[in-house]
Amino acid sequence: MIPEDPFADGGIIVFAEKFRRGQVTSVAVTKACLARIEALNASIGAFWHIDAEGALATAAAMDAAFSAGVYLSQLMGVPVAVKDLLVVDGMPVTFGSDLDLSEMIGFEGHYIKCLRNAGCVILGKTATVELAFGTTGINETLGTPRNPHDPEVFRVCGGSSSGSGAAIAAGLAGFAVGTDTGGSVRIPAALCGIFGHKTTKGLYDTNGVFPVSPTFDTIGPLTRSAADAALIFSATTGTIVPEIAAPTLQFLKPSNYFFNDLAVEVSDAVFESIERLTTFGASFVDVEIPEVSERAAIYPEIVPSELMSAIGAERFAQGRAQMDSLTASRAEYGLNVSAVSYIDALKRMRELTRIVAQRLDNQGTLITPTVPIIAPKKSELADIESGVSIHNQLVRNAQPAGIFNHCAVSLPVQKIGKPSLPVGLQLSRGEGEDALLLGIARTVEKILGVGERPQCLFDSSSDRVQGD
Repeated sequence: MIPEDPFADGGIIVFAEKFRRGQVTSVAVTKACLARIEALNASIGAFWHIDAEGALATAAAMDAAFSAGVYLSQLMGVPVAVKDLLVVDGMPVTFGSDLDLSEMIGFEGHYIKCLRNAGCVILGKTATVELAFGTTGINETLGTPRNPHDPEVFRVCGGSSSGSGAAIAAGLAGFAVGTDTGGSVRIPAALCGIFGHKTTKGLYDTNGVFPVSPTFDTIGPLTRSAADAALIFSATTGTIVPEIAAPTLQFLKPSNYFFNDLAVEVSDAVFESIERLTTFGASFVDVEIPEVSERAAIYPEIVPSELMSAIGAERFAQGRAQMDSLTASRAEYGLNVSAVSYIDALKRMRELTRIVAQRLDNQGTLITPTVPIIAPKKSELADIESGVSIHNQLVRNAQPAGIFNHCAVSLPVQKIGKPSLPVGLQLSRGEGEDALLLGIARTVEKILGVGERPQCLFDSSSDRVQGD
């Protein structure tokens, strides 16, 4: 029998209050998470490494410290999953690859130390696309996590924070750590029916994280709710997330690009969400952002070049045959980008950031679908051509936030209307407005509700788990 998700009823916020009152212990919830991992991970593949002994020791230390009068934060005692792109002292790190990257491992970075200082319990490391360079969630080398929302068909979780998305959707941790370079937190959040926060570039130092693209790399959490994400933000930055009244919500709805070619399920869920927000007093203004189409020319000039700089052309050539085929195919483009093209792309990106900031001028929050499709079947990603096509669909609405240096979130909205596979609603604002954005997201969540839990989790002995 699968143990109940200890965070199903109210998430981190409820746990934090119960912990403070002495009604629940860190050891109890950590044991529950570890039991769920043991029961479900073989089917879902969210975790690549589990440190049960270390997690229980930390949880016991948190309980003992609290009993002695030490209270670190609202995250004290919360079990956390960490994407295997971040170094965690005492745990292996692969960066999702079989390449020998041992000299790049280094030591624990700022964000993990911040979680430790807040009293978090680190359960282990979650799956990622190889070198975090991809958004489908496929990793031919080390394994692809399965989306918990479909017990009949093997669907992907999105990437590159695929395991972190699967872990929270399946209730295996209090929250998970991901990274977002071009959508790698928001895309898994959208496809897995959870909340994802792409932080403003530079909010958290990315030392101790594999450098996919120093220009765009950010760290952010995947959670059950906007309320939990707001709590994490406050606990790790010391910044209070404001309360936002529903009638004051002002949204900018792009009239070009973002709403093109949506799957029916996505269109229905997003437009029904907009209608519901309107009934609660939110206002919507159409806005055109012609510059957004340039993202398709800018990202390929910058990100593959910086990735290739990180791993080295010689190592890539030697190890290409053992890499995930889609990752290798896309990364190889970086070898052909000239210095002039790379610098021109950086210059144009900075120009676009200024242009869009002036155009929007804090008039509201951008609202769009996070991705235009629902979670693809794994079988639809069987070759490089289809993989590239689906990748391009998944990143289309997510990458502009990086180019414009926005903070952004994805909220699950599949609960509206008929039960279906998850759909994500993306909200974004300008640089450094994370607190305000989370306050807005928290209010939107109160109106739309939190994401549905998967109706059926997998029994590792079931034949259905093996199909795709």
